[in-house]
Amino acid sequence: MKKNLIFGLLIFAILGVIIMIDNPVGAQNDKATQIAYVDMQQLFANHPDKAASEEKLNEEAKRLQKELEEEAKNMTKEERQEVLEKYQQQLNTLERDLVAEVMKDINDRIIKIAKDKGITVVVEKPVVIYGGYDLTDEVLASLTATEKTEDNTEE
Repeated sequence: MKKNLIFGLLIFAILGVIIMIDNPVGAQNDKATQIAYVDMQQLFANHPDKAASEEKLNEEAKRLQKELEEEAKNMTKEERQEVLEKYQQQLNTLERDLVAEVMKDINDRIIKIAKDKGITVVVEKPVVIYGGYDLTDEVLASLTATEKTEDNTEE
């Protein structure tokens, strides 16, 4: 209950800040605020490059696993643990970089579509209680359209 109250107050505060930034007290604003939202989980899950990123991560994990198995034959338990931790850090870094690439592409598309439509604020779907315009399908269409264009130019 307390978490729900805190979460509700946090959302209320965020929306208040957004409104105040866009329309400072005492300022005349001729342009109406256009608010939209996107489902980032859906966009990330359906991004055309996600599968390739996962495959790249899996290939690297297999390579490091094979390398560890070869090296482990001549190592103590402590040395194996150190190498395992080092490999895990490498995988974590690669995963973070791959996710960042996909997220940057998604964010760039959101910004472009929002600007084209005259939308001034875009938030994530979980913070929207009521109203707004859902850009998710348009961003997803933009992502998949680019993939099809790139596939055609490669052939």
